[in-house]
Amino acid sequence: YSFPGNVRELENLIERSVALSSTNIILPESLTISSHKRRRWIEGIQNNRYDLEDVVSGVDLDKIMSDIEGAYVKKAMEVCQGNKSKAAELLNLSLRSFRYRLDKTMPDKNESGDGDAE
Repeated sequence: YSFPGNVRELENLIERSVALSSTNIILPESLTISSHKRRRWIEGIQNNRYDLEDVVSGVDLDKIMSDIEGAYVKKAMEVCQGNKSKAAELLNLSLRSFRYRLDKTMPDKNESGDGDAE
């Protein structure tokens, strides 16, 4: 099971469950995570969970930012059924800026004449 948080959050969850339990047994139901603590991993990068603590050992910030940006661009294109103008609007980008990012992420999707209603 992949816990959607860090070790400190898990420890707090267990301590809270023990304190609130009316029995000597902690059941799975008592370990529920509040909805605001649940994380939705970005499709396409859920296996690359980035942790700020990794900075100590060094990170490739350009790759991290590129992965995240690419995931958002792809999701916006999916949600907007390929309409670049709408996808750009969702991401609060100009169409020109969105096309640039789309070309970096999905070069084959940003060819002119692709029939996209912009």
